[in-house]
Amino acid sequence: MQLSHKDISEFYDYDLLFEELANSEPRSVAWRYNQRPLDDYEFSKHEVPLADFQDKIMLEREEEWPEEMISGLDQLLLERRSTFVNGMGAKWSLSDVSALLTWSAGVRDIHRHMGSQGTEEVITMRTYPSGGAMYSIKLYMYIRNVEGLEDGVYYYAPLQKELYRYGDAISMEQLERMLPMTLYKTDARSSMLEGVSILLFFIADLQYSFKKYGRLSYKLSLIESGHIAQNIQLVSTALKKHTLPICGFFADKVEELLQLREQKYKHCVYAMILG
Repeated sequence: MQLSHKDISEFYDYDLLFEELANSEPRSVAWRYNQRPLDDYEFSKHEVPLADFQDKIMLEREEEWPEEMISGLDQLLLERRSTFVNGMGAKWSLSDVSALLTWSAGVRDIHRHMGSQGTEEVITMRTYPSGGAMYSIKLYMYIRNVEGLEDGVYYYAPLQKELYRYGDAISMEQLERMLPMTLYKTDARSSMLEGVSILLFFIADLQYSFKKYGRLSYKLSLIESGHIAQNIQLVSTALKKHTLPICGFFADKVEELLQLREQKYKHCVYAMILG
């Protein structure tokens, strides 16, 4: 009898996963000594972790929801969809990208004193919740065929309200080799990226949050990425665009594209395809 990969791969060994989860979950016994958040931490001082970039674009959010966008939370919730990649092909512009990022993951005019007593800092709140206001999720993206933007790799800096282009365009073949579904054609409905304008990557930067929350910081980053992703899908719906959240990507290939492979605190935990 031939064994399947799930019989021989630790990836599908639930006992191993259970052990990892059990070691990471907060427990009432000795919580104060072993798992409570630590006071010896700081907030990120460097919103733009790029020493070198090719272009910088200012992103301004309009004071009110643009009239051409769908409004009404009930309508947005009912019309939100995850679209197969082959069905994408909407036209995107710089103004669309600006609206998407600033409404989904931008800053608000609300500031709070955060941190332990004696080391408090004033933190600018954003349009989504984050554990301890650490904002560990960073948004990187590959943009193509967007009016007003050059194809390439970008990073969004919410506090600066800027979009940084720091990587060149790559071929469609290289792009499709980052996802199992396009490399191996695992689903005929999502087999090509021709109609895609944005590949958005949620990068967990644990450099600061780990010092406060330890292993819990990773779980908090997953939750935070989900909050942002829901915002992105709703705003994309308002813009009459298509989205598909995915976890099916090769993290090593993504991190190579984003030039993050050698940064041990940064991990791609989620992605979204927009078109």
